Amino acid sequence: MAIEPLVTDDFKKNMIIKKFDIAKHLLDRAIEAFFNDDVITAIHLASASEEILGKYCEYKGMERSFNILLSNAQSLNNELKYKEINDLLNETKNQLKHFRNANDDEVEILELDPYFLLVRAVINYMKIDNVPSPLIIKF
Repeated sequence: MAIEPLVTDDFKKNMIIKKFDIAKHLLDRAIEAFFNDDVITAIHLASASEEILGKYCEYKGMERSFNILLSNAQSLNNELKYKEINDLLNETKNQLKHFRNANDDEVEILELDPYFLLVRAVINYMKIDNVPSPLIIKF
């Protein structure tokens, strides 16, 4: 399935791209990677898209998907602290992005990790723009 390019053949020295368009592009690429069994790319791009779209939601006065998950987790277990839940929800994406110490040379990726991060990004996207891309529909 073709994805609209953000950079065209007539790319000049400088260009301006709206962050929403970048996030949408990253999300479509993440979904494409997901369907091509490229788990690492799917997780990484979905995470980047989810972060941009989540901030966009906050700036528009909407609750982002991450905060919904956080509130639900806290309501299920009052003993869990924000940082613990945050770390659990973001563990895989952070492991892919960071090399924390000499013993941190492997990443455990659970089967549902790419799906879970894509859902977070799609929820944010749909809150902002309720017209899904063809790839979001396929997902």
